Parts: sequence; structure tokens; C-alpha cells
Amino acid sequence: MEEGRKELVKRYGESALEPWNTSFMMAGSVIKKMDPYFPFSKSVERYVKSYSALNITYADSTMTLDLLDRQNKYSNGFCHWPVPAWVKPDGTFVPSKTNFTSLANPTAIGSGLTALTTLMHEAGHAAHFANIRQPSPLFSQERAPTSVAYAENQSMFLDSLVGDAAWRAKYALDLEGKPIPFDIIEEEIRATQPFAVFALRGMLAVSYFEKALYELPEEEMTSE
Repeated sequence: MEEGRKELVKRYGESALEPWNTSFMMAGSVIKKMDPYFPFSKSVERYVKSYSALNITYADSTMTLDLLDRQNKYSNGFCHWPVPAWVKPDGTFVPSKTNFTSLANPTAIGSGLTALTTLMHEAGHAAHFANIRQPSPLFSQERAPTSVAYAENQSMFLDSLVGDAAWRAKYALDLEGKPIPFDIIEEEIRATQPFAVFALRGMLAVSYFEKALYELPEEEMTSE
């Protein structure tokens, strides 16, 4: 973490450590170069082909996808289950009904990559919970007894494919079918890899906030 912070300052100055600057500074100009190879119009096709190649299925689930950003839409991808998958006492399997979102703005530079990554992630949640066969719906939804680590394992693995060089060589094509050049892949790795640990800090921040909240003496708690 300390080495990453030092490298960020070395490259971009002290202001890069400000939380509202860090992501922008790390991305640099390479996002614009990558944009033609991640058109949003191909996102669903690439998601389906990737999952199909991995033999991922949805066990007769019914899914509703809401992929485009718009005014007043919640600004984070999510997946939820109006009907969780489970097995009734008579052995009948109940397929899940799933809704999940992405936040594509086809006019914004880099939106295709962001939207595809979110789509791969949320579709991973949907596939995970669609394939759980337990004698209670409690085992196929995101709340207790499900842990965050258990819920995020499949989805984070699947969204990581979008950043994999081998995956990009096969699937990251422009609209003429030309693959993304390796020098762009290399530039993006050099621009972001030294700072990958920052994402871990972001995830740990939630746990430490919850720890502090639960340990807070009741007399110090307020409605605010």
C-alpha cells in the first residue's frame, strides 16, 4: 500500500492522493485508447459468449436486465431476487427470478468497459444464486446467512476476466473485428497494476467501518 502511494505521488503529484483524484489519475489516457474495443453494443454478446464458454447456465431462471444509465437511477450496479431458487419439501425445484443492472452511457468514453465489467459481475451473482439447490430460499439470496465473501466470490472472479490479457485478445474487438493491440493492454497494466492494492483498501474500509459502528458504546450513538 505504501509503495503504491509513493508511486502515485511520484507519477502524478501529491494531489493524486486525494480520493476524488486517484481513480482519474490511475486511468490516464489509456482509457480513451481502449474505448473502441469495448463498444457497449457488444457487451451482452461478449458476456453471453464468455459464460457459455465456461458452461455457466441459469437453471431455467427468469432474468430482467436494466443496463442503461438514466436520470434518478441508482448509481451502482446491483442484483436481487424477487424469487430465490430453492427446492420444495416435495423435491420440486423453484427457479429464481432475478433483476440486475448496469450503468452504461454509450456516449461517455470508457463507459463500454465499465458497463461490461458491471454486467459480468452482476450476471455472476445471478448465475451463482440461480444454481443453488437447498431446502430453503434463505440459501440463495444476498442477506444472512450469506456472507459477503461467499456472495462476491463468483461475481468478482467473473468480472476479473474483462481485465485479463488473454480474454481481451479474444473478446476485446472493435466494430470491424480487430483485436485490441497488445501495446494498449501493456500500457493499461503499467498504468493500473501498481495501484491494484487500493481496491483492497476500499473493500476493507467497509469492514472497519462496521467494526467501529458495532463497537461504539450505545450512549455515543445518535439518530444521525
